[in-house]
Amino acid sequence: MKASALDDPPGIAQALLSSLELAVEGDETDREKYGWYNGAWFAVKNLSALEAARSLGLGRTCVAAHLDHVRVTLAYTRHILAGGKDEEYQADWGRSWKIESPSEAQWSEIKTGFWHEYQALREFIGSKPSWHQSGLTAAINNIAHTAYHAGAVRQILKGSIYKEHEMAEGRVLDDLLETWQAHNAINLGLLENIPDGGLGVSASSGGMTVGQQLGHMHTVRIRWVEESEPELAKGSLKFGREENLSLETLKQALSDSGKTIQSLLLRRYRAGLGVNGFPGSLTSFMSYLISHESHHRGQIVLVLKQLGTPLSKEAGMGLWKGWWGREMSQS
Repeated sequence: MKASALDDPPGIAQALLSSLELAVEGDETDREKYGWYNGAWFAVKNLSALEAARSLGLGRTCVAAHLDHVRVTLAYTRHILAGGKDEEYQADWGRSWKIESPSEAQWSEIKTGFWHEYQALREFIGSKPSWHQSGLTAAINNIAHTAYHAGAVRQILKGSIYKEHEMAEGRVLDDLLETWQAHNAINLGLLENIPDGGLGVSASSGGMTVGQQLGHMHTVRIRWVEESEPELAKGSLKFGREENLSLETLKQALSDSGKTIQSLLLRRYRAGLGVNGFPGSLTSFMSYLISHESHHRGQIVLVLKQLGTPLSKEAGMGLWKGWWGREMSQS
């Protein structure tokens, strides 16, 4: 038997609107209006893009992904309530879950889209003259779905903030930054002491020249930054593997990218995030970078020695001042 429509008996639309408003705008600090619940919009409206990238661990869903998914679902619900069929709704349901580190522009677009779909659904519910059981079910399910994701967002924010504060009690961040600074000082010290003509030499078996290896180290840094924090890499140069570079260009590049990596470590640490594409913690990522660059640094020192243009003994020992400071004993 075909279900009959309900001619909006008093209270149906208003009850749905009140419940939807609670799930989206709820604010437990305003007890006269909402009472006891923080909604999705209340939780995210003042977050930065960096904060919206928070999750409860590497590979876990971030705040921005949850909100974008709810945006799509709000639009879908309006489509169904308007009499549309499920198969007619065009949406990439998996797109939201691919969001990891939104830019400020992308995050602003997600929030704007979410608020637009919320207001559009509110307006539609308020103007709907009659209800079938299927429509009521769709509306109620959507409200429950929105509240579920609002709760998930709150847990992510609470969990990641707790984790951040817990880690900040020690010297984890300071140690990360100090270690990276010491390492980069060694690279810059090597550059200062490369003999005349040394940038253009390579091993007798071939491969990159000394200068090309240093340019490669810089470029690898920038590519990693682009994966997670592209805004930090704006304006940064990238070099081809066969590009010949001057000493001054390399000094500036390695100095700049050293600071950029430091900013990357700082931002990702504070957000409780790893580096996109790297299967490990920030400490593991930094260890990888140091290992990669130390590998090339060792090749450079060996090539210079084999081709008769070695670093002086003082310069070779002086590289380690990056770890022990400028007053390292010469003994």
